[in-house]
Amino acid sequence: MIGNTEILASLLGTSRQTLSTLMNRMIKDKILKRVNRQYLILLDIPYLEALMVGVSAS
Repeated sequence: MIGNTEILASLLGTSRQTLSTLMNRMIKDKILKRVNRQYLILLDIPYLEALMVGVSAS
């Protein structure tokens, strides 16, 4: 059975391991908060907006 992280990673064009590493870093940096194994809360929308601008400018 494929898990949600694997599906999301596939949609984003990355590996499950890379997505998991990045999500854990964002949790540590208080950008995301893990509610439980299925849900995350986005705590810092401006950070992700700035990240998105940086990616689109590349």
